[in-house]
Amino acid sequence: MRDSRARSVQYVTPTSLRSARPERVDGGRFTANLVGWVPRPLTRGSVVGNRFLVVLRECCETIGQRAEEAYDAARRGKVPNYFGLQRFGVRGAGTHAVGKAMVDGDFEGAVRLILGDSAGEQVLSGGGAPRLARGQDIERAVAREAERHPGEWVRALRAVPLKLRRLYVQAYQSFIFNRSLSLALRAGEDISAYVKGDNWAAVSEGGLLTSHARSAREDPAGRATPLIQLAGYAYRNYGSRFDGYVEEVLRAEGVSPGQFFIEAMQEASAEGGFRRPQIAIAEEFWKSEGKTAELSFALGRGQYATVLLREILKPEDPLVSGLF
Repeated sequence: MRDSRARSVQYVTPTSLRSARPERVDGGRFTANLVGWVPRPLTRGSVVGNRFLVVLRECCETIGQRAEEAYDAARRGKVPNYFGLQRFGVRGAGTHAVGKAMVDGDFEGAVRLILGDSAGEQVLSGGGAPRLARGQDIERAVAREAERHPGEWVRALRAVPLKLRRLYVQAYQSFIFNRSLSLALRAGEDISAYVKGDNWAAVSEGGLLTSHARSAREDPAGRATPLIQLAGYAYRNYGSRFDGYVEEVLRAEGVSPGQFFIEAMQEASAEGGFRRPQIAIAEEFWKSEGKTAELSFALGRGQYATVLLREILKPEDPLVSGLF
C-alpha cells in the first residue's frame, strides 16, 4: 500500500491457525517479525494513520523554514486534503478519464483510453492485438478480449481485474472531489472548522481519526471536522455549504449522481461517501543541514504524503520532482 520505491513498515495478520508460527520470516524483498497476537485480523479500518520519514536532497537552503510553515498550516487545518497525483496515474489518459467513460456508459471509449491511441485504433480497426511493452499486462488482456469479441466492450473491460475497474471509477470520484475542494477554496470557504449546517465527523483526541459521517441536521457535541461528499449514486444535497460546489462540478462534467450506478457493470459502481477537506497531521518534526532536510510526520488514513510535500516544495513540475 506504500510507494513502490519506499521502505515501508506495516503490520499484517496471517489468518490460518494451522500455519507455522516462526519468529522471523525472510522473504527476499521483505522481512517479517512476529510482534504479538490480536483477537481478530487487521483490516484497513484498523488503520488510524501512517507515519512517514522523508529525506529531501538538493533543496533550497530555506527548506527548514518552508517545512515549518507547511507544518503550521497543517496544524491549523489549512492544507487541503487533495487526492495525490498518483491516484490518477502518470501514463496515458489517466485512471480518472477511464472512470468517467465508464460512468458515462461509454465502454468503447474506456477501452480506447486503456489501450492508448495507436494500440486502440489497431484493435478496433480489425488489425489484431498490438505488440505491447513488458509490464502492460492489463492492456494486453483487454486487447486480446477486444480482438476475440469485436464490439463487446463490457466484456473487454472485464478483462481488467475488478479491483482496478473499481479504482477507475474511484479515481473519477477523486477528480470531482479535488475540483470541488478547489472551488470551495477559491470562494473563500474556511475548511479548517465546522460551520453549522455542514456534514461533519467527530475528531479523535490525536486528531487523525474521525467518526462516521454525521448529518448536517445534528450539532456536534465536541471537536468536529466538516466533510465534503464524494460523488456517487447515494449522493444527496443536504444543504451543506460544500454540496453546491460538488454539484457545480457534476454539471460541468455532464454527469449525475445516479450514473455512478453502472447498470452494465454493477460490480464497479460507486456509492459515494465523505472526506474531510483538510489534512490531519501529528508527530511532525524536521531537521535540515544545508540543502538536505529530514521530515517526519503522521497523516490520517487515506491522506497523501505527496500532497503535504507539494505544499512544502511548491515545485514547478510535481511529476519531475517525484510527487506521484
